[in-house]
Amino acid sequence: MSSDTENRDINRGPAGNNVEDDTRQGSLRLQREPGNSRCRPEEFETSREQLQSQVKHLRQEMEIAQSEVTFKLAEVAEARGFETVQHVMRVAEIAYLLALKSGMDQGRADILRLAAAMHDIGKVCIPDSILQNPGKLSPAEFEVMKSHTTSGYEMLKGSNRDIFQAASIIALQHHEKYDGQGYPLGLSRDRINILARITSIADVFDALGSDRLDRKAWDLDEIVEHIRQERGRSFDPMLVDIFLADLDAFVAVRKEFPQASVRTPAHLPDTTGYGTVLNTPTHPSMSRQNSGRAGGVPQPTRVLLCQEDQTTRELLVMILGECGYEIAHADNCQQISEALAGDQAPPLAILDTEMSDGDCISLCRELRGRNGRDYTYVILLTRAANQQEFDEALEAGADCCIAKPVNPMELKAHLTVAQRILDFQRELIETRETLLRQAAHDALTGLWNRTAIMDILRMELNRAARYDTSVGVVMADLDCFKQINEKYGHCDGDTVICETAQTMRAAFRPYDGFGRYGGQEFLIVLPRCDITFASHVAERLRKCVEKQVVTVGDTQLSLTVSMGVAARCGSSNTEANELVQAASKALYRAKLAGRNCVEAAAEEGGGES
Repeated sequence: MSSDTENRDINRGPAGNNVEDDTRQGSLRLQREPGNSRCRPEEFETSREQLQSQVKHLRQEMEIAQSEVTFKLAEVAEARGFETVQHVMRVAEIAYLLALKSGMDQGRADILRLAAAMHDIGKVCIPDSILQNPGKLSPAEFEVMKSHTTSGYEMLKGSNRDIFQAASIIALQHHEKYDGQGYPLGLSRDRINILARITSIADVFDALGSDRLDRKAWDLDEIVEHIRQERGRSFDPMLVDIFLADLDAFVAVRKEFPQASVRTPAHLPDTTGYGTVLNTPTHPSMSRQNSGRAGGVPQPTRVLLCQEDQTTRELLVMILGECGYEIAHADNCQQISEALAGDQAPPLAILDTEMSDGDCISLCRELRGRNGRDYTYVILLTRAANQQEFDEALEAGADCCIAKPVNPMELKAHLTVAQRILDFQRELIETRETLLRQAAHDALTGLWNRTAIMDILRMELNRAARYDTSVGVVMADLDCFKQINEKYGHCDGDTVICETAQTMRAAFRPYDGFGRYGGQEFLIVLPRCDITFASHVAERLRKCVEKQVVTVGDTQLSLTVSMGVAARCGSSNTEANELVQAASKALYRAKLAGRNCVEAAAEEGGGES
């Protein structure tokens, strides 16, 4: 793999097409056709404009398709590990912002934004036993893990599209270090492609700030200090200086895509990247304590066991095995602390107060002092007839104490109480998650409700102001829906709304917002879309609905939808409510025009003429 080939410039537009060449060639063909040899100049200009419009139209469609494929591929790669799609979105946005601040032109930065999302695509080739290993990898396992760089390159290099060519280079080189000590090629300095150098900083910044299987998230100050120390070693010094000079902007990007994500119903999966915009995270214990519960059958509870005395340890293992527990072992206080600090910490721990390398009572006090962690039920084994140690352990946060030597019947009784409390905690968390979801989603369709979609619109308007881009808004309304309700009843009317929502949802990009505004009205938020492109998206949605056939009883219904479109450019100060109002007025004009059509607001920014 020649570095000259890998590091070639990616200078064409986001769609990877030479549009100007296509247009010029089309114009020459038009001139050379015998039937057009005598066309007047104005006819020639009209034909050329039509051809340019068609090429632009196709290019926009290709951009949407490539964007969606890119994020879907990245989503698949991340889903096999324990990262989230939010990590993919954050790396893409941070790399894009750093590229712009470093002076990269808009077209190339757009390519980087999509390509950076696929930096770890090669992980689909790594075995689960290595990819999902919460412990330290052996040297042989680490060599296998490193192969994800070359695997990703081989997967993507065959494409002639600029996005995938850029992604192949990033996949191969994002673990190279500025001083030449990285892998797989040992490249250094400018021999590492600028796209990979930028993605490397974005990836490390986000990864260190996120909880992983083997460690907790670092504090921001620790991350900044690490990046500063790696300046000139792992990272390009110029890029580090640009990054640290405007650190708040990159921190803001991380806050826009929080680590957890809200789950959506299976019939309308959430691929927007806005999973936690309303601070409704999926609680980690839902995947930890209740994972694998199929058909209501409980899976074994994991218990962390630390006991230095071999005889006592064998007895505890036997008792826990009889009770159906899955045992994770720790040999010292350091391993206990690490095991209980991670996202995959067991919900139950049985620890001995007498450890040769530390004090488990102090560890228990430290555990109770941590914020934002799931509750761990702690059983401490103490010396017999030592009331002072009992009292100290309970004050430190232990849930119960058992004197040694362990009485099997007493331990089983305490385990029964522990399981009852853990089950109660799980039920409380499930109830909370249900309530949080109901507060953000429409009960009928599973889409964002009115409050949530308006919050998404405000967030996109703020981002557009920072990047000086546009945001499009589409207000859609099912035509003649009142007649459907009156003729077939409200239950069938609900079916029509749900099936229309599914039809429209399939036509969006992963990061577009889609919510039910009220009744049969839907609100669609289109980031980075001006009034022209938003109208094009609306027209495509209208055609999708027009082709749809909904079965109601023995009747097949053909539906239509009217749409109003408005957009705001980054420099405008139009508020979210004003933009929605402009789209509503345009929708009203579409209704007056005979329905089943798209009308756009007269001026970009939402104003009416």
